Amino acid sequence: MTKAAHWVGLGLMGVVLMGCGIITIKPKDGGGATSGPDQGIQGPLHEANKGKIVFAKNQIPKDAAATFVLADTFRLDEQIYSRAFFEKSPRNSLAGLPDPDTNCKWDNRRNLTISAWVDGGSEHGIESHIAGDKTWATYTTFYLTGEDGSLLPTEQVVLPQHRNKAEAKIALLLSTLGDGDHTIKLETEANCNGNPKSSLATGEMKVTVDAAGRTHLAKLIRLAEAGLKTQPDETKRLTAAAEATFNKTKVLHFRPIEDAWRVRRGPLEEPIDRSIIALSLLEEGGKCTLRTSEIVEAHEGGGKYGAPVFRETVDGAIGEMTDLTVPCDIDVQK
Repeated sequence: MTKAAHWVGLGLMGVVLMGCGIITIKPKDGGGATSGPDQGIQGPLHEANKGKIVFAKNQIPKDAAATFVLADTFRLDEQIYSRAFFEKSPRNSLAGLPDPDTNCKWDNRRNLTISAWVDGGSEHGIESHIAGDKTWATYTTFYLTGEDGSLLPTEQVVLPQHRNKAEAKIALLLSTLGDGDHTIKLETEANCNGNPKSSLATGEMKVTVDAAGRTHLAKLIRLAEAGLKTQPDETKRLTAAAEATFNKTKVLHFRPIEDAWRVRRGPLEEPIDRSIIALSLLEEGGKCTLRTSEIVEAHEGGGKYGAPVFRETVDGAIGEMTDLTVPCDIDVQK
């Protein structure tokens, strides 16, 4: 797109020279987000909790009666259900706000995010996704996570594949807390590439954490299935390499998660190196980290490969990986 098309199409403040005069083009307030009809208030519970995220020990219907039993205190071995009730749809919440770049005009710039805070600490991003037509324009209430509003997994989540699922992030966050009562704040926000933005709903709950609760959650989280199952000696060799590489921590568990090495070849099909993805469960000071590594071995000729080198991030089909804080008793059975 040319600069002229960019300025005209997006309505940015600019200066256009015409003959000897100068015309200043000003942005239109709320030019990207316009108001329209939405679902409105869905029921008595919604009316009483506009702008709030509410919690319960049972699934919360969108049209629930005012007498529906909510809860704000939970244990980790209980399922936690939630629902966000908005005063108006995300589109209507942002309509009229200054939007000089008309970000809200474009589908792929409209985002809905969920964030969490523990005991007033730093923000944890739980989910961020592009808003669909209905969630953006008309919805005034929806579940934050899951098909039934459950905040915690209803079946095992697999790491690293499910690392970006909201339920997995919440389970990891809660399962690594210390004993005692903790205040968890959740917020959902609508934004258009970060600006403009509007908080749609917030809510707080208290969670009582103890060893039994952490163990319960830990069993809902498991590692990806082990690879190289037909090559136990190769796994043993790589395990020793992991222990040598991460020698400042204790390696509680190690496993490759691919069934074979991937060989990178040159223009004449000669092997350059080979690589495989692996997981290392590392413990230090009673806290555990799950590290996803790409192990690379350079080809040295004659079909032989050099010593394994552990790369801490991975680009490719599995996505970019970083360390995850996890419970030490995560399920490593498969």
